[in-house]
Amino acid sequence: MNYAVIDLGSNSMRLSVYDCTDGGIKRSFTKKEIVGLAGYVTNGVLDATGIEKACMVLNEFKGSAARFVDVAEIRLFATASLRNIENRDDAVRIITEKTALVPDVLEGDEEATLGFAGVLHFDECESGNSDTLRMSIQYSIHKEIKILKKLTSFIVALALTAGFGLAGASALAAGAYSEKSVNGRLQYLDSYSTGIQNEDGGVAEIVKYNSDNRKMYLVNGAAQSIDIVSIADVVSGTKSSLTLEKRLDAAKLAADNGFTCGDITSVDVSTVGKFIAVAFQGAEYNDNGFILILDYDGNYIRHFEAGVQPDMIIVTKDGNLILTADEGEPREGYGMGAVDPKGSVTIVDISGGFASAEVSVLDFTGFDDSIEQLLADKVLIKPDTLPSTDFEPEYIALSEDGRYAYVSLQEANAIATIDLATKEIASVKGLGFKEHSLAENALDALKDKAFKLETQDIWGVYMPDSIVAVSIGGTNYILTANEGDAREWNDYDNVGSHTFDGTDYKIDTVRNSEWLGLDADKIYTFGARSFSIWNAATMELVYDSGSDFERITGELYPEYFNSSHTKTELDSRSGKKGPEPEEVQVARIDGRIYAFVSLERIGGVMVYDITNPAAATFYDYINVRKFDGADIASGGSLGPEGIDVISAANSPTGKPIVLVANEVSGIVDLFEFAEVAAGDTAVPKPVPVNPAEDSNTVSGTYTVKTGDSLSKIARSQLGSSNRWGEIYELNKDIIKNPSMIFPGQVLRMP
Repeated sequence: MNYAVIDLGSNSMRLSVYDCTDGGIKRSFTKKEIVGLAGYVTNGVLDATGIEKACMVLNEFKGSAARFVDVAEIRLFATASLRNIENRDDAVRIITEKTALVPDVLEGDEEATLGFAGVLHFDECESGNSDTLRMSIQYSIHKEIKILKKLTSFIVALALTAGFGLAGASALAAGAYSEKSVNGRLQYLDSYSTGIQNEDGGVAEIVKYNSDNRKMYLVNGAAQSIDIVSIADVVSGTKSSLTLEKRLDAAKLAADNGFTCGDITSVDVSTVGKFIAVAFQGAEYNDNGFILILDYDGNYIRHFEAGVQPDMIIVTKDGNLILTADEGEPREGYGMGAVDPKGSVTIVDISGGFASAEVSVLDFTGFDDSIEQLLADKVLIKPDTLPSTDFEPEYIALSEDGRYAYVSLQEANAIATIDLATKEIASVKGLGFKEHSLAENALDALKDKAFKLETQDIWGVYMPDSIVAVSIGGTNYILTANEGDAREWNDYDNVGSHTFDGTDYKIDTVRNSEWLGLDADKIYTFGARSFSIWNAATMELVYDSGSDFERITGELYPEYFNSSHTKTELDSRSGKKGPEPEEVQVARIDGRIYAFVSLERIGGVMVYDITNPAAATFYDYINVRKFDGADIASGGSLGPEGIDVISAANSPTGKPIVLVANEVSGIVDLFEFAEVAAGDTAVPKPVPVNPAEDSNTVSGTYTVKTGDSLSKIARSQLGSSNRWGEIYELNKDIIKNPSMIFPGQVLRMP
């Protein structure tokens, strides 16, 4: 079990996480920020700017601590920073309100004691029995019992601080199906089914909403069609039957209008230009693709030629530019006679109207002489291959000011930046690697039929699929869904294997010999099992969700953890890419900013509050998959891919709605974003996921508060801390581990 301590000092603030398993105490992580609060004190008063700065760093530290597995408590100790100021009480109140951490203001002797113990001053804590450590502290500080209790409570308390971690989550029973989200913020509304399933995906892949007619447009690659479905009659809290209004035949649209088509891959809506844009790939893998323009009813307007294999399409907010990411995959491998098409980005400028449109196809030829610089910028490149053919544009994000397009080059583990004013590729920068030897990046890499997050001496290659851009506080950020992707074409693949020492368990790895830019002595895996936030100007990492996705899904679905579409057994994807984050989208709701991330394999959508990008926090998760389904037709929502978020102003219910397209089951789910009550915090109060029926042994309920543990509740409510086991027995359906209870959980009391 890990415990976190924050020292709020007058000059610096420090976070330390301690591993207290098996009776020992060992420091496992530290982080320090120079804040200089003393400089914000005038005439003995800490001013509002200083308090706000302290709160910002504290929330950032909470986010850092949240990446650790099984963190039982965060304790905040304030030293001279608050001890000697005149507005001490006001400062404590404001910090508590804004961070949900209650400062424990230490007197001088108390500070010395905890510093001696290595808790605050971060000297290396002596590993060993915690009782022995406490005894040494007690005798060294002349039996300062009051002080000893502070340290003892840090070691043994088993409550989770409000606003941190998996609030209210409980393990679901075998085969369980739930329409409830973890925190109750996403509420299941309805679903539309195409009536088609495909275990290879591509059925309901991308969905976009049209606020003008309240219809959604769905790309169905398996059926080579575009479905138009009205959601105008959707009502909050009421399920209705969403029916197909029109299904457009892609092949017929192409044949009737003078072009050929292969796969249909993506769709976007422009309410400014009053049109629908659809991406079509060519009939052969190395043929140019097409961009089809339709009116709202699906009638042909015009088409334009694009680069090879347009895989994603997007229209700028002003309706003037249409862009496609043209992947250019070597689908016949690299053998004799095979073609590796150039990856590109097509830009259609329709600012002067469709009739006078200008089409530009940007490729990466200009980078062919800059391989050394690309490698220095952490870009991955296939040996003996030019960047212009090796780069495979996957996804496009647009900056909110319309100046830049950002393009994910998934296999190259890089992001390209396009200046839309000049229509030139300004830069290509790599993203580096994720160090899974760090506790916050622990993962389950072993297919050992157990949910167990561990650190490993391996490096994750982010390789994002979907990306999205957002501006916060005047800074442009890029969010990435770190899926990972291998190349497996004909007789070529770049997938290796690593067997963990002392076991027979293997994990898929990146074959180092197939990439320039990798360290030959390191082990790399595909993807990072997370989403990340990057500074768009520098591509420096601002935030990564660490091991959250596996931790949260493992706690909720211990019997189906890391399962796949057709394989629901435990751990089936642990040796590959885990949950596989696929799509990420962003929405502004009620003054805050949220990220929505789909998990392609186990299913569902994660929601994070990213209002403070450096200290993003888990907000909610929902998964309406049916794990006990006999096949993919009865498995509920499988393979979530595309996400589109409808604002409250444009929603038929008057509340934000999240559309999620599931490409395996051919289903589009509608989730309503619940209204946040006035004064509510960024992280909501939790609700039980799967409460059991009351029995005759239940005399009432108790709502868990910040700082509670089962023994503390038993003492205050039942008169004896020894009766904690009775509470646990009554609530096993919502408490997986008696040391992990969460503020807001409603417990049945004996």
